[in-house]
Amino acid sequence: MKTLTLAFVMLLSTCTLAPAQLPSDGNAWVEKAIVCTTREAAEIFYTEEGLYPLLGGTGQAWSQEFNDWFPTATFVLINDEGGMAVMEYHQDGTVCSLAFGQNIEFDADNLRGYMR
Repeated sequence: MKTLTLAFVMLLSTCTLAPAQLPSDGNAWVEKAIVCTTREAAEIFYTEEGLYPLLGGTGQAWSQEFNDWFPTATFVLINDEGGMAVMEYHQDGTVCSLAFGQNIEFDADNLRGYMR
């Protein structure tokens, strides 16, 4: 878990994070910075952290740069220490980290409470 925390801090140091400025009506989506790497580098990270896939699925992500949607595969990986990573795979070989966390929870009632 120590390495997962260090990797997260290192990834954060490569991008600027600021609180999302939501419109007053609260009904809009805003952008946030994410960090990406190669599949090879992601695999090294997974091995070092003992992360393995729990679930995954296919979908689409919006590209502001190309003003279009592109196909993705998203995976939730966990480790035996309660750590997790949510990773998005792109067809060009890029892997982006959408989130890192710890203290994973599987109880649906508790999870619903967190989302309120």
